[in-house]
Amino acid sequence: MTRRIDSVLNRLQGGLVVSSQAPEGSPLRHPKVLAAMALAALDAGAKGVRLDGPAVIREVRTSTKAPIIGLLKRGTKGVYITPTFADARRLADAGADLIALDATLRRPDLAEFVTRIVHDLKVGVVADVADAAEGRRAALTEATLVASTLSGYVGGGPVPNGPDLALVTALARTGKPVLAEGRYATRDEVREAFRRGAWCVCIGGAITRPDSLTKGLLP
Repeated sequence: MTRRIDSVLNRLQGGLVVSSQAPEGSPLRHPKVLAAMALAALDAGAKGVRLDGPAVIREVRTSTKAPIIGLLKRGTKGVYITPTFADARRLADAGADLIALDATLRRPDLAEFVTRIVHDLKVGVVADVADAAEGRRAALTEATLVASTLSGYVGGGPVPNGPDLALVTALARTGKPVLAEGRYATRDEVREAFRRGAWCVCIGGAITRPDSLTKGLLP
C-alpha cells in the first residue's frame, strides 16, 4: 500500500462516507448539484464522499482534499460499476483517491484488474461485493477496502429493507478494512455496523435522495 492510499484509509476510519449520486432522468443529475450535496455532507462532518463519474469528481475536488471514492456506472446489469480500466483511469485523472468497482463473481479477472489499478494508477480500490464468499475472494487481492455495496442487488429477488449487517460481520473476519454500504438510514444502523467491525460506513439515499424521501412521506 502506498503512503497516499494509507493516508486516505486512515482518514476514513470510524467515519461516514456520503454517496452523492442520482439516476438517469433525475433533476439532481448535474455535476454542480451533486457536488453541492457532497460538499454539504463534508461540511457537516462526513469523512469522505462516493461519486459517480469524472465530471462530479472534478467539481468536488476543486473545493476539498477530502477522500473521494470514484466510480463509473454503465447501465444497471452485469458488471456495471467501473467495468473497464479506461473507466478507472478517467476517475483517477479526475481526482479520485479510491476506485470502486464490481468485485462479484461476474468479474473473473478481479485480482489482475485490481492490481493494475493500484500499480498503474497509484490509487486504492474499493471492492464492491454481494456476499461473504465474494468478500473473501476480494480480500485476497490488493483492494484497499471490501464493501457490502451489492448485497441484495445481485441474483434477482426482492431487495431487503435494511442493511446487511451479517455481511459486515463476515467481511470484517477477512482482516481487510470494510466499507459498510447499502440501505443504511439510521444512527443505530451505523453504530451497529461499526460494532460489527466496519472501518467506515457509506450512506446514500437516506441523505441525498429527496425524491425517495418525499415519496416515503406522502400521505
